[in-house]
Amino acid sequence: MDEKFRKKITKENPKPTDLNGFKDIEKKARLLNNDIIFLTARTEDYREITMKQLEYIYPGINYPVYFSSEKGKALKEIIDNSEKKYEEVVFVDDKDYNINDVLMDNPETRCYLFDYREYIHNFNNL
Repeated sequence: MDEKFRKKITKENPKPTDLNGFKDIEKKARLLNNDIIFLTARTEDYREITMKQLEYIYPGINYPVYFSSEKGKALKEIIDNSEKKYEEVVFVDDKDYNINDVLMDNPETRCYLFDYREYIHNFNNL
């Protein structure tokens, strides 16, 4: 990722696409004693801006954030290195190729493609 990308992501404050949906996921995760993590394709060079953006969208957020362009391998490593043993892993991404990458290394993972276009109308209500 280059300077052009940095300018693009720092140009304006990020906007959540489905904040209510995420809050529902949080509630269910707490009830079921589940974990939430963020796995971004951004490099570690973008950690500071990424954390600021997450805090802007989700004030008080306190979930682990992992950085890797190889999401399948990264997720497998995260699961393998966890002290917990998960009955099920759910992965949500807005890119088909990331879902395919995750399924190659983690075929048992339940994956969902997030289509931001379904939520674009929410931008006007923010």
